[in-house]
Amino acid sequence: MPSPSTQYRFLQAVSCHRALDFQSQLGKRLVALGHITSGQPVNVDAHNIKTYSRKAMKQSFITQEAHHGKAIRTFYTQDQVSKKPLIALAAYSGATVSQITRHVATLTRTILDRDFLLVADKEWYCGQLIQDLHAQYGIDVLTPVKASPKRQAEFEAVPLDHYDPTVWGQVATLYTPMTHFTDRPVFKSLYSLHNLTSRHPQFPP
Repeated sequence: MPSPSTQYRFLQAVSCHRALDFQSQLGKRLVALGHITSGQPVNVDAHNIKTYSRKAMKQSFITQEAHHGKAIRTFYTQDQVSKKPLIALAAYSGATVSQITRHVATLTRTILDRDFLLVADKEWYCGQLIQDLHAQYGIDVLTPVKASPKRQAEFEAVPLDHYDPTVWGQVATLYTPMTHFTDRPVFKSLYSLHNLTSRHPQFPP
């Protein structure tokens, strides 16, 4: 096992730019070899990974262990069909979705060389971010909608009898206002009227 000083020298010798360029080239190679399905949705997620580094750093809340500790904040995108990773970033423990997603999306778009649908969990439910990703990068975002009394009333107003059951339950497409999202259409989301979930939704083919 190398000493900590050896590990630090290696990390300092490889720049972040070179590491990301290496990932991008690997991703493009996967696309060229047909291992990434063209036109399919892309998953995005973030996790805190516990670290035992002796370096001083701000502590983060580690969900799996329900306590605060040293952790690295990681963000990644993944081809939904093949389950293969596209790009991964490591950030400081306090990094937020709004700060990192634009960079992750740009790198992913460079690999795929096309617009794509980004499938996220409720942490990405941010009107300004969703609008910027679409307007600046040509990326649509599918994320669970936060429940509220107003939206619950919208759900109940949808006539379920008009929709045939599917493997996802009875599903309706609905427009609803969203804070800090000003373009038209305001916000389009898929509502499963019997099974609202905060996990990654599987986008219908």
